Amino acid sequence: MLFDSPPFKNAICHGVVLDENKQKLSKRLRNYPDPLEFFDSYGSDIMRWFLCSSPVLQGGNLLVPKESREIAAVGREAIQPFLNAYSFFSLYANLEERRPRLIENAEEALDRYILTKAGELAQSVSGALDAFDIPRAHAEASSFFDALTNWYIRRSRARFWGTTEQASRDGAFDTLYTVLVQTAKVMAPLMPIVAEKIYKNLTGERSVHLALWPTADAFAQDHALSRSMDLVRSACSAALAVRERFRLRVRLPLKSL
Repeated sequence: MLFDSPPFKNAICHGVVLDENKQKLSKRLRNYPDPLEFFDSYGSDIMRWFLCSSPVLQGGNLLVPKESREIAAVGREAIQPFLNAYSFFSLYANLEERRPRLIENAEEALDRYILTKAGELAQSVSGALDAFDIPRAHAEASSFFDALTNWYIRRSRARFWGTTEQASRDGAFDTLYTVLVQTAKVMAPLMPIVAEKIYKNLTGERSVHLALWPTADAFAQDHALSRSMDLVRSACSAALAVRERFRLRVRLPLKSL
């Protein structure tokens, strides 16, 4: 009325947070885990991830279990993989005399793949947040961490152990360092405490929340390789599912597939 314009440009309509019996959470009923006790035990980022990745931000209802352990399990999907990747890197990087550096491209296909995926993550999370689609931003992050920990690091372990030539080992350290630093910037709105810890430990800078948002230009742009590698990952996942269905252990050689 004062400025002849809408009072807001966007609105987020959220659902209702309920307990296991589908009653609305109430301070009178105390039908929810004590948040301060949960923060002390598990950290606030897990609770943040649980709420922001849920249907409640898209108008759906959210059931909050009374047992906080079920909420803590959400951390294994995204927060713990990020911490595991950082722990893996720091363990072996501290044994090296050479300090890793930020890079934009790489020679080896696996390195170019994960650098490209990190750039695609920055772009997709940025687009999701710009569109106020917060659950989609979290889903994109979870998918990326699966590629980082269950594919890139597993396929590259021998390079970090020093069983390959020096150039390959340096490339692996530079790639993982770059991915962790840039991903911490992307994760800053989604897991602010964990991203802050990882970023400061890796860079020594003041805060990830003062850093510029990374753009896709800072990464490799081998999208054809990214699509091909994702197809290989899908084939491996399908083969693993077949093994599980027929109860064939992973290390058992197959005559045909």
